[in-house]
Amino acid sequence: MSTKVTSLDQNTFNKLRKLYIIALSAIAVSVILSQILVRKYLRDQQDDAKIINIAGRQRMLSQKLTKEVLLYTNANLTTNKGEVLDNIKSTLQLWESSHQSLQNGNDSLQIEGNNSEAIQLMFKELQPSFTKIQTSVKNILQESSIDAAIFKKQIQQETANLRIQEQQFLTIMDRIVNQYDKEATLKVEKLQKLEFILLIVTLAILLAEFLFIFWPAAKRTKQTIKNLLVSEEKAKEMAFNADALSQAKEKSVNQLKALSLVMEQTLL
Repeated sequence: MSTKVTSLDQNTFNKLRKLYIIALSAIAVSVILSQILVRKYLRDQQDDAKIINIAGRQRMLSQKLTKEVLLYTNANLTTNKGEVLDNIKSTLQLWESSHQSLQNGNDSLQIEGNNSEAIQLMFKELQPSFTKIQTSVKNILQESSIDAAIFKKQIQQETANLRIQEQQFLTIMDRIVNQYDKEATLKVEKLQKLEFILLIVTLAILLAEFLFIFWPAAKRTKQTIKNLLVSEEKAKEMAFNADALSQAKEKSVNQLKALSLVMEQTLL
């Protein structure tokens, strides 16, 4: 009986241990998967914030570049012309590098440049204006030994072209920034949906574990305890019966001894 109870107890707890391991593993996998997905989307959001910031700065840089060039070509500017020239070169370099980074990515800025097809088409549309502004600025900055009147006329043509291209550049760049913002918003909405789906999945896992693991395990444990209690009662009853049988046997032995003694006395 003891061996049977021990075997029953051991089998029950082995099953419970396996069920709990399965349940905890399912919960752990759900949590790890949700963390991986959420962290991925958070990294994407950080990249989107950097890209939107750089794209928005491009609009400011184009305006700044135009104003600095106009200031440099101003005939009344006689002092600090070298400083203005350095500012133009610095602004132009940052504007050019940011333009390339937005399209091709930049390791130092930690942006990948994985633009959508819509944004790629917009950059193609933007490229002519960018090239014309770049060429006009470089032509203005280029030293020339030609006649001053001719050089002045060229400067006027370049600055006029620069103003026209700046407006076109700003118009297209506004669309690019808005598209970046729209795509970032869609990613946030997608993340919210993903979080809701993960919540539903986690709750479904918990419900399934309750219905198919914990509740059956509790019922099985209750039945096992009931069986053990019944076995204990039977063991007590058997022990009591054995004790009663032993007492009856002892009584019979005593009676036989008394009868034997009487018979011996009678024979004598």
